[in-house]
Amino acid sequence: MLEIRIHCKFLLQNFNHLEDFISSIGYLPLNNNAKAIEIKNKRFKIIQEAKRHWLNYFLNIYPIKIREYEQQYQNEFIKLESLFSNNNDNMMNDTTMLN
Repeated sequence: MLEIRIHCKFLLQNFNHLEDFISSIGYLPLNNNAKAIEIKNKRFKIIQEAKRHWLNYFLNIYPIKIREYEQQYQNEFIKLESLFSNNNDNMMNDTTMLN
């Protein structure tokens, strides 16, 4: 149940394309149901394991991206403060000249 919730909430849509990359099982033996079920189950397990790895990878990337965005924010904030400071200095100089 937890795995289904994680799959629905966190995995990107292109994670679903993984099933297209792993060969389909249309060539299963018709006379051996047990073997067909075993092959389907193995394929399903491979897909689920790959999705777990991808999810783990993406979850490990998020803190790095957050730090990058935080750094970008800080840089822009410093630029904005500098711009306001320069404008404020210019206004003070203009006011002083008028007096």
